[in-house]
Amino acid sequence: MDLLSYMLLGAIVGGFVAARKIGNRALILGAIIAALPSLDDLINRIALTRSGVFYNSTFFHSLFFILIASPLVAWLLAKISPHSPYSLAQRCMLVFWVLIAHLALDVFSISGVSLFAPFSAQRIAVASIAPIDVLLYLLLFIGIVITLVVKQLKIKTMVLWCALFFTSLYVAFSLINKLYIKTEFQHMLQAQEIPHSRIGVFPVSGSNFKWNCLAQDHEVYWQLYLSNISGNSADFTFFMQNNHLFDDIADTTLLLSLKNATNNFYTIQQWGTAPNDSENDCEETDATILVHDLRYVRKNSELQTFFARSFEICIQNAHIHSIQLIKNNTILQKKQPTP
Repeated sequence: MDLLSYMLLGAIVGGFVAARKIGNRALILGAIIAALPSLDDLINRIALTRSGVFYNSTFFHSLFFILIASPLVAWLLAKISPHSPYSLAQRCMLVFWVLIAHLALDVFSISGVSLFAPFSAQRIAVASIAPIDVLLYLLLFIGIVITLVVKQLKIKTMVLWCALFFTSLYVAFSLINKLYIKTEFQHMLQAQEIPHSRIGVFPVSGSNFKWNCLAQDHEVYWQLYLSNISGNSADFTFFMQNNHLFDDIADTTLLLSLKNATNNFYTIQQWGTAPNDSENDCEETDATILVHDLRYVRKNSELQTFFARSFEICIQNAHIHSIQLIKNNTILQKKQPTP
């Protein structure tokens, strides 16, 4: 899920909780507070780039963090604005509910969230909302605009309540829609007699009406797009895990973390040198390996395959030299994965 979704939802929740006391400032505070858990993503990028350590977003996306952050952020807000009519306890509740809304939205994202970190690394991922969902944006944005324009407090509260209600309704629809798409995908697999041990269904960025469907059979993946709007055909794409490319790498724990970060939906590709669009310095390393997250596999207008999320691994002396997260990787347009 992208930062804008969290901030829009945070603004709605912040306004719903505190607009009666502090007016439209509650929406601004809600948007800012909702961005706090995204510190995980910043730390992950720094850790990968500078030390090659994979930090799988956990602590700032946990209930434990919320319990710690709520009183601390509330105290900080009290110091910044000591003459506000909002009490410390009320500020604490504002922070708590905004952060809870962030985590609740994360549960429905593709990557999911480790709610019980650092005590458990288990991720909860319903995967029914796309990283960028235009309809979700519109629901939240319209609610915010009307709230800012309306002057009467009762009408503000009603608008915010409606925005939360219709957002919740849309999230519930996304879950039902995913179950429908999953059933359709299972029928197509049976019709094609494709063996599989598990199925993954993930929304494609943009809306909730196009889905990336994956079926795994040992180290083989069968991928298909299904849509609620246009007609669907059994045009499967074939991927291999290619785990043999990791056989000579000694950092097995780090590799396991990378695989877990994709929920074990991945394909590995080997390159002799670093990709041209890479920001990583792999020129002096032995080899470059790419781990593509199949949950984010895409096709452009020319039906060429690319990935919205990949990890570039630079190998030196059988050890991982560095790791870089790559967005919108178009490498497979130039060369197919090593079989």
